[in-house]
Amino acid sequence: MSISRQKLWSFSQPDEPICRHLAEKFSVHPAVAAVLYNRGLRSDAAVEKFLHGGLDSLHNPFLMKDMECAVDRVLEAVVREEKVAIYGDFDVDGLTSMHILGRFLASLGIECVYHVPNRLVEGYGLSQDGIARCQAEGASLLITVDCGISSINEVAYATRLGLDVIVADHHEPEPKLPDCRAVIDPKRPDCPYPFCELAGVGVVYKLCQALLEKLPAVRRPSRVSGGTAEGDGPPRTARASLLDPRLLFQQLIDMVALGTVADLAPLVDENRLLVRAGLRELATTSNIGLQELKAVCKVDRRVSAYDIAFRIAPRLNAAGRMGNAESALQLLNSEDEVEAYRLASVMEENNRNRQRIEQQILQEAEEQIAREVDLESGRCLVVHSPNWHQGVTGIVASRLTKTYYRPTIICSVEGDMARGTARSISEFDLLEGLRECREYLGGFGGHRLAAGFEIHMSNFPAFKKRFQEITAERLSAADITPKIVVDAVVNIAEVSPELVASLRKLEPFGEANPQPVFVSKGLFLKCAPSVVAGRHLKMLIEGPDFPLEAIAFDMADRLHELRDLARPFDLAYVPRMNSYRGIETLQLLVKDFQPSGA
Repeated sequence: MSISRQKLWSFSQPDEPICRHLAEKFSVHPAVAAVLYNRGLRSDAAVEKFLHGGLDSLHNPFLMKDMECAVDRVLEAVVREEKVAIYGDFDVDGLTSMHILGRFLASLGIECVYHVPNRLVEGYGLSQDGIARCQAEGASLLITVDCGISSINEVAYATRLGLDVIVADHHEPEPKLPDCRAVIDPKRPDCPYPFCELAGVGVVYKLCQALLEKLPAVRRPSRVSGGTAEGDGPPRTARASLLDPRLLFQQLIDMVALGTVADLAPLVDENRLLVRAGLRELATTSNIGLQELKAVCKVDRRVSAYDIAFRIAPRLNAAGRMGNAESALQLLNSEDEVEAYRLASVMEENNRNRQRIEQQILQEAEEQIAREVDLESGRCLVVHSPNWHQGVTGIVASRLTKTYYRPTIICSVEGDMARGTARSISEFDLLEGLRECREYLGGFGGHRLAAGFEIHMSNFPAFKKRFQEITAERLSAADITPKIVVDAVVNIAEVSPELVASLRKLEPFGEANPQPVFVSKGLFLKCAPSVVAGRHLKMLIEGPDFPLEAIAFDMADRLHELRDLARPFDLAYVPRMNSYRGIETLQLLVKDFQPSGA
């Protein structure tokens, strides 16, 4: 079902003298200077860091609360030759976090074991069974990555088993923190770290950075295959253990980009520096698993954040969604091309199955919405079914949130219990809304825009009613109308390949640094628009020299608005170079349109 809605246009008001200065100083198009201004980059120093900042601008990792304690404990494990268990989440952020930490610790001579929870059996976060398995494998130190901040009881259980625990997470903490050796999370209220929006993989990378700074103070084992080198320690079997930790640290930046983009972390400040460097590394990655996965995804050129978000990450995520995230970790850890090819093929098949199931759930959810939800007065969507695959409900919730632009909850029911997946819009704090419904929930966690919870079905009607009341109190009709922030009004004659090239200086685009949107006014169509694949609109717009092609995805239902070719219209769009059969042409990616003067 395709529903396109006209959006509210919000026009930015950049300061012309400042934009003129930035355009001249940094040799960018005036429209690009306006985008910089709109992103809050108004001083020479800020723009210089944004455009040209490198990894030497990373913050001091020891500014993070408990980082010193965490590093000291890991280095104790190096000296004592302890086995370390790494317990992660089943999504891309968690998998890349596990890979980075495992590879880096192996380079220090530490033997690691991994536990990736089965999404369909264990659910999100730590479980006592998973912790017990880690302890049974001989681990004496447990490090959680991309999870653990809310696992108060489970961390206490691990402590009772005799495990030291380090929590490395990035999710919002509850008022009470886990009682363990160290809790590193930039969202801790008492954490002075200057940037709190790192992904889980970013927190792990900062831990590795901190370990690097302390390495001269510890004598690490240095076994090599075929004999014993200076120092004591277990024989090394992983190739990572043969790499110098500093070289490995640089190479692992590709995983940081992958996990950060996949987790929709804002691409500003430190995240921008990490992702930009990681994308460069990812283009020529030495990771065999990623090489095979890129081949499956047909990503054989420079890698963009878009490639991660819509090609690479969905295939890795599909493994966890379908219940076997361990295979995705095996792919990232693989050092054999044949095995990597086999696992990448498994990822592709999992992704196809996920897409098929997703379409079925989406159709059923939209049918339920049509029957039960008053879209005129309702401020949220809450639907449930016993037939919905728990691993796919999050994607469907995201799609429904985008289509209907309101907080969305999808519950998969199994017996008397249901697992809920929730997604939100920027105008509504989802986690706070769930906190106000905590009396009905068995447990919940997440952040402002995405969360999950468990609920007994006897509490579901009361929870649904209360959540509907909360969203009705907090959201107006304007709040649930999709919006477009327009960076600049541009004469259509200025739109050129040179403008697109200038815009590329602002990449990578993603959360908090979206693709710039421009508006051109008083346009005319050269001919009647056509419908492509039954869903999309293709237009030819009169230009000063030649017609410009524009594509409006999922807007075929608005064809009637463009019937009158003599009537001028205004267009909101992203200019881009479209590649087809090796030929690049200028194209406008349409975000919205309306009659001129509207």
